[in-house]
Amino acid sequence: MNARAFLGTATLLAVAVTARAPGQQRPGAPLEVRIVVAADTVILPPSERLLLEARVTHAARVVVTVTPVGAPNAVVWRSDTVAAAPTAAFGWDLRTLEGEAVAAGRYALTLVASDSTGALAGASEVVMVNRLSPDTVPTPPPLTSAQLEPEIVVVGYSTPTAIFIGTAAVLVPSLLGRRELRGARTGDAGHWIVAGGVTVLGFVAFLTSRRLGFSAQNARRNAETRARRAELVAQVEAANTVARERAGYRIWREGGAP
Repeated sequence: MNARAFLGTATLLAVAVTARAPGQQRPGAPLEVRIVVAADTVILPPSERLLLEARVTHAARVVVTVTPVGAPNAVVWRSDTVAAAPTAAFGWDLRTLEGEAVAAGRYALTLVASDSTGALAGASEVVMVNRLSPDTVPTPPPLTSAQLEPEIVVVGYSTPTAIFIGTAAVLVPSLLGRRELRGARTGDAGHWIVAGGVTVLGFVAFLTSRRLGFSAQNARRNAETRARRAELVAQVEAANTVARERAGYRIWREGGAP
């Protein structure tokens, strides 16, 4: 082998020795990390997730936490710790650790990484979370009196007193004779008194034969009407609950498009 060929072979060996796989740590190189999130996006729960990407300069284990801005100890969500070499992806379902929908506000997405030497590095981004208005249905209005039947109604009934007075009102003209009643036309005060008494007796008989009473039939109809409305209200409220849970989120990185 001549000198030129030897030098070429030595160069190739040196390149092979110094070449590294992607994400492989360079001796003494510091660990650097970055968290990547969309500048502006809309997420529709429950199926969609806010995608987060961790990027590291060499192999490391990474974890992402979400906290309200200004409250770093109030952890809203935390990812699993996974290996990144040189990237790792996460998906936040926009729910808290307790499974509740996250409230609107400013949140810090914090990435922490550690490599095989124990070196730590971190990075963060601040995002704005805004809940979109759900597509809900108005709750049915309360029932009005016009939609209900009266449950207290005027009813007729017969008692011994009412029967007696009513019968008397019918029989008195016969007992006194038509002639005396006709005599009231002549202006005789006595005849007018008799005629007036007969009229009063008839009126009293009518009043004593009427009373206010409870209508079971109307009450039953009202109960059915109220039950139908209650069922409709329950259906609307259930549909609105689902609509609120599925209402989308608009999320944008602070400094990005509002």
